[in-house]
Amino acid sequence: MQKKSAVPKRKSTRFSPEPGTMARVTFGKETKSKREFPALVVSESYGGCALVLANTPPLGLGNRLEIQVGTLAPLVAEVRWVIALDEHIYKAGFAYLEE
Repeated sequence: MQKKSAVPKRKSTRFSPEPGTMARVTFGKETKSKREFPALVVSESYGGCALVLANTPPLGLGNRLEIQVGTLAPLVAEVRWVIALDEHIYKAGFAYLEE
């Protein structure tokens, strides 16, 4: 039987958003090719979030973009993980780089 570690795996607690909470994801903010996409918020925490996105540019680990969850101020975030759910639909985890 494995012992559970007393040290938490995450720096901040995750919580489920209100059903239907949306985020705005902005790619290429620093360039002339700025593009915004809606995303469904799956989970949130002080340090980041998980989103479901469709028909976006490719998401690569370490890519930086801007995320605005609901009415909160936009934050720069880094892609930490990506799972392809379909050819054009992704679930991805992001870590906020600003506090």
